[in-house]
Amino acid sequence: TVSRDSSLTVTTTSGGTVPAPLGDFTLVNDSTNPVTVTGVTAGQTVTVSGTGTTLVQDPAGNLTVNNNGTGTVTVNGLNTGSKLTVKGSSPTTINNPDGSLSVDNTGTGLVTVSGDLAGDTLTIDGTGSGPVAINNTGSTAVTVASVNDGQTITASGSGPTTIHNPDGSL
Repeated sequence: TVSRDSSLTVTTTSGGTVPAPLGDFTLVNDSTNPVTVTGVTAGQTVTVSGTGTTLVQDPAGNLTVNNNGTGTVTVNGLNTGSKLTVKGSSPTTINNPDGSLSVDNTGTGLVTVSGDLAGDTLTIDGTGSGPVAINNTGSTAVTVASVNDGQTITASGSGPTTIHNPDGSL
């Protein structure tokens, strides 16, 4: 049996790979080199603070990223059908998701979705006021659904982006 309290904090100043502990945790990343977090499981909350760049590699299922640091948190390889809840005031990037996904944006930082999004549906929900950037490098359209009223969406990349059924003015 492995147990821990709810205030588990991992601190790094040298970069490298950090295996995710069981349950929710905080990563204080003050490294000038990127830190890669592996083994994040469905339902976990990863809270990040500090100045460093953090990569959450191939998480399993839905998760929450609360980026309170000044560095970018990148979630790479999010599973098809997963939901990423984004909190905090700093940037979060979803890179090369495996397929369609949902983003519950409750933060104020920039959320970027990037990669070959061809044929995928990106559903954006939540109460967050942070802008969303879509960089579709695929050859067919990504569909962005349920965008919040007043949300700012920036589309780039070689592939088209379709915004479907926004909740109000964009």
